This record gives sequence, C-alpha cells and structure tokens, in this order.
Amino acid sequence: MMKAFLAALLAAIALTGCKTQPLPLQEAEPQPNAPLQEIIDHLGSQFEVELPVPLDQQLLSDLLGLKEEDLEEYAGQVSMSMVSADNLIVIRPKPEKERQVEKALTKRLEQGQLAFEHYLPDQYEKARAGVVTARGRCIFLVIAGRRDTDPAAEAALAQEIIDDFFQ
Repeated sequence: MMKAFLAALLAAIALTGCKTQPLPLQEAEPQPNAPLQEIIDHLGSQFEVELPVPLDQQLLSDLLGLKEEDLEEYAGQVSMSMVSADNLIVIRPKPEKERQVEKALTKRLEQGQLAFEHYLPDQYEKARAGVVTARGRCIFLVIAGRRDTDPAAEAALAQEIIDDFFQ
C-alpha cells in the first residue's frame, strides 16, 4: 500500500510540474545615443552660454575637486563671465565614484546660487532653477537659460533635451 501511495504521489508531482517564478527583468541602464560632448554642444546651442570655456582637466579639478582618473567620460561648458551663472556639465563617473560626482555637482550648483543671491537677480533666478540630474550613470549639472525667459521653463526644456538623448 505504501508503494502505491508513493507511486501516486510521484505521478501527481510529475503531472503538475514545478512552478517557478520567472526572474524579474532588470531594466537596462539608460545609455546616451550620442557622445557626451555632443549633448553639451546641443545644450550650449540652445541656451547660449556666455563666454563659454570647455570643461578640461584643470577646471574639473579647480571647480569640482574631481580627478580625471575617477571618471569614464565628461564634457561641459562653463561661463567665465563674472556676470553669468551658466554651467552645462555632464559626467559619467566610474561606478564607485557616482556619489562623489553627484556631491561635487550639487556643491557647484549651490555655489552658483550663493554667488548671485545678492548680486544679479536674473542670474540668481537662473541658478535657483538649475538642476543636478542623472540619466543612467551620466550626471548632469544644468544652470542655463536665455535672457528674458522663465528660468524654470528653461530648466524643464533642458531636461527634455537631455531625455531625448537617452531614448
């Protein structure tokens, strides 16, 4: 009788099979569909950075306190004008340096806000509307906008432009 019971149990298991849950699909990390420099150039053409200087190794260190060896790729335009808050920067850090880069860009945003708080109201509003945002492992600092436009609307437009490069 025990043999009949075990045979029936094994047959039932064989007929029902094992139910397994499919592994959840991991979303692929968004990747830009263009080089980072091309994204910055496009943003720069839209927002016309005043007296732009390309972000190089020296500015990376001086303005952000970052080392080139901690990054996979970077590009940027920063204004060298004392009367402009414009900064367009994107950095793809090495994975272990993501938090450090985010902090450095946030600090740069805050410095821009403080620098213009009591100096130039239009640049202060532009800096206040500035954003640090990430797409995948690319971290952006955007402080830019055209004259006589709503800084918040310009920041939203910049976000849309960035999003278009990650579709």
